[in-house]
This record gives sequence, structure tokens and C-alpha cells, in this order.
Amino acid sequence: MTEIVCGCLCHNVKHRRAVLLFVVDVINCLLKAMETQLKETQKLADMYREQVIGLEDKLARIREEGDIGKELFKVSPVF
Repeated sequence: MTEIVCGCLCHNVKHRRAVLLFVVDVINCLLKAMETQLKETQKLADMYREQVIGLEDKLARIREEGDIGKELFKVSPVF
């Protein structure tokens, strides 16, 4: 009877080990997917940041050009 109990315990340990290894594999796959997603998100954030900086520079140039235009067309009072 102890052989059956020992065999049963051994089978349970092997089964638990197999399940744990499967869980570890699943977790590793999820981690890799999340790392890939994080890298893509960071890349998109960098691209967005570059676009914002470029648009801010363009807006500053447009405002400067507008200020220069106002100065050129400013009419000085005639005395």
C-alpha cells in the first residue's frame, strides 16, 4: 500500500512541476510581449515629442514673422 501512496505522491509532484513549468513559460511569454509593447510605446512617445517640439518651433517662427510684419506696416504718426 505504501508503494501506491508513494507512486501517487510522486505523480502529484511531477504534475505540479509540469504545471509550474508551464506557468513559468506563459509568464515569460507575457513578459516578452509586454517588453515589446513598452519599447513600441516609448518609440511612439519619442516620435510624438519630436513632433511637438517641431510644431512649437514652427509656431514661434510664425509668431516672429507676424511681429515683424506688424512692425513693417506700422504707420508712424505724421506731424
